[in-house]
Amino acid sequence: MRRARVSTAAFLFGIGLGGLLEGIVLREVLHWQPPGSASAWLDLALWLAVAVGAVFLLSAFRAPGRMPSERGFAACVLMGWGGFNVMQGIVGRWILDLDHVRQLPSFMEAYDWGLLGLSVLVFLVGWSLRDPRDPYPLSDRRSGTDRRLGSMLHQ
Repeated sequence: MRRARVSTAAFLFGIGLGGLLEGIVLREVLHWQPPGSASAWLDLALWLAVAVGAVFLLSAFRAPGRMPSERGFAACVLMGWGGFNVMQGIVGRWILDLDHVRQLPSFMEAYDWGLLGLSVLVFLVGWSLRDPRDPYPLSDRRSGTDRRLGSMLHQ
């Protein structure tokens, strides 16, 4: 239970931090995107993802079970980061045509493809860093009996 909560928290941190970093860099630092109300709502949703991740992480301190390794935590952060940016690229940029990586001074589609490729790479790096002892970090939802049996088998 603890490992699943920490892994879920890491995944949510990756979603929030990756999305917020992209928004801050593209809108505020590079000025490639115009400020708008839709981006403000997305930033709020990303902030909420980080806040929910913090709640999961705090609840993991009281949960039974072992903690994931640092490598497993980093893997979940990178998978959340890359996964969110891939979904935003496909849904937000191509299906809904909401925003693009570089809109100002002119739209350049190569930047959209470049960020999508980089996001897939970040996700794959996270996937490759997964803890080999924990092949399914987000699905550790077992009953108390299963946990006790599992811990007795690993002693």
